[in-house]
Amino acid sequence: MTLDVLVAIAFAHGAWSIWLWLELVDARRGGAVTCTLGGSQCTDIWDSTFASAVQDWTLLPVAAWGVVWSAVAVLMPLVARRAPLGETGRSPFWLASIGAAVLGLLGIALLAGVMFRARAVCTDCLLSYGLVLQATRSLAVMD
Repeated sequence: MTLDVLVAIAFAHGAWSIWLWLELVDARRGGAVTCTLGGSQCTDIWDSTFASAVQDWTLLPVAAWGVVWSAVAVLMPLVARRAPLGETGRSPFWLASIGAAVLGLLGIALLAGVMFRARAVCTDCLLSYGLVLQATRSLAVMD
């Protein structure tokens, strides 16, 4: 896979995360949530104790952190492509790309655990996790 594929997947994840964030905002205003991929338990996850703690601590809801991850996952590989190579033959930004991938994997593992514990399934969140996994896989194949 090429760097362009990785960036495209991360960009798609960012667009999806923005959609989820908008749905979350609408739900908090009393609007009806449309779980795009079916199911109806998205708000159970978004309003969980864990998600509330993340928002209280960071001032950003979990869906917004998906947007942040996507921005890093898009920008770091692009910067790494143009940055001078370090002693290892790779740009230091390449290591940042790998770090973003690892944090993405840890994040989806944690969030999947929250979903499992809540006995609720957010199918839209599962798509987000799948995109993170695919972006990480793309990065691993390129390394």
